[in-house]
Amino acid sequence: SSWHARFSVLTYLQIMVFYNLFTILSNEQAVQDVRAVVIRLLEDEQLEVREMAATTLSGFLQCNFLAMDASMQTHFEALCKTRLPKKRKRGSVVDTIPSV
Repeated sequence: SSWHARFSVLTYLQIMVFYNLFTILSNEQAVQDVRAVVIRLLEDEQLEVREMAATTLSGFLQCNFLAMDASMQTHFEALCKTRLPKKRKRGSVVDTIPSV
């Protein structure tokens, strides 16, 4: 799917939650669903989506819509320990023609 759609979902989610904060807070399943979407998008392949997910999570934590509980902290600590693949050097010459 398009990363623009995932980005837009986060923008919509922020507006929806802030305008309906108390209604959504009264439904624990809705809070958990929002949390799951934001955390999943924090690991998106597209940088812009990850950045917007981080901004969204930050806003939700600041207004106490979400709390940094032990399970969330454990999840983020595990992500910190994950090694990222090395970047290939740009402009390096790769021999695609086999030698005879």
